[in-house]
Amino acid sequence: MEYWYWKGIDIEGNSLEGAIEGELNLIQEQLGLRNIFQIEFVKISNKALLFQFPISDSYRIFSQMHQLSKSGMSIVETLEMISQVEKKMTIKFVTLYCKSLIQEGKSISESFLNFQCFPPIAIKLIQVAEETGTMVIVLQEISEYFEKQQKIVEERKKILTYPLVVSIVGGLLFLGILLFLIPVFENMFLGLGGELPYLTKVMLDLSDALRNHPFIWIIVGGVSVMMLKAMSPYFKKMKLWENVPIYTKIQKLSFLVLYSRSMAMLLKAGISFRETLQITESLFLEYNQQQLAKVHHWIENGHGITQSYQQHSKFPQLFIRIISIGENSGNLQLSYHQVAEIYENLLKKYVNRINTLLEPILILILAIGVLGILSSIYLPIFQMAEYM
Repeated sequence: MEYWYWKGIDIEGNSLEGAIEGELNLIQEQLGLRNIFQIEFVKISNKALLFQFPISDSYRIFSQMHQLSKSGMSIVETLEMISQVEKKMTIKFVTLYCKSLIQEGKSISESFLNFQCFPPIAIKLIQVAEETGTMVIVLQEISEYFEKQQKIVEERKKILTYPLVVSIVGGLLFLGILLFLIPVFENMFLGLGGELPYLTKVMLDLSDALRNHPFIWIIVGGVSVMMLKAMSPYFKKMKLWENVPIYTKIQKLSFLVLYSRSMAMLLKAGISFRETLQITESLFLEYNQQQLAKVHHWIENGHGITQSYQQHSKFPQLFIRIISIGENSGNLQLSYHQVAEIYENLLKKYVNRINTLLEPILILILAIGVLGILSSIYLPIFQMAEYM
């Protein structure tokens, strides 16, 4: 089945847009019968509709839905407004398609289920909101949920941002020195006679190679990038990052925050504990799903919630103790919420600590690089001064 986003003008000159599925020639006939002209079509990739929206997109969509619904707009008007302001074609198509399904009589949750773009947790909460008449409140909770998830993503990006910026700036400076500064000293070095220091020879050879054979370096760089992209699936299978302690701890803290917050929000909405486990399990990748499925299996077999978590090392003692309190008091929703808040604060502190440690390390690396460049330039000059 082919999916299309279309935009055209009706007989009165009004601009219209919509989303539809089917063969293009039949769609053109249908729209022609509706007196819609000057139609532009954009084909939507089926593959793009098989994956969930990124957290940033989900947060933006549900935040807009909450704000517009809060202002008194109907869900049809809300989805139409989102499609008008949205720049990503996949989101425009999905919102318009869901709008048409709702106009045909389907519920919001039923229309969202037509695509895998929307997270299961959001669809389930919207279904509950439709049954209880609390749509605005639930949309606010979903929006806040994705906002907090987006903050976690940003916290994780912080660790990479600073080293990446410093590396790029340092690399560009080193390239500039090789291309423009070293050639200025080259003739002087060669005129000195005698044996040049090894470090100076290396710098001169690099400078010559970059200036005289730039295309070779460009080709080598391009091939290297292509090889890294081709080998990235193998790197993922090898799970090299899992051997890095920093990455492992950040992943574990992020998992605990997402898991606990999802459980808390679903339980607060009145969803049964077993269904909450199933929905939360679907939010994670295959490895984490397998671990959560074991917990679910233990609970299904009649074991207590705390006992089931104790069987798996993925859940630390602090998590288990707090959940045990909730299980004994009959207020699991509050316990999961407290766990999410605790581990979110721990994640923020850990990321800030790593960034604090990275800064002096990067400065030291840059200082060593600068010292090497200066040494390669000034060592021959010092040798010349000794001969005079």
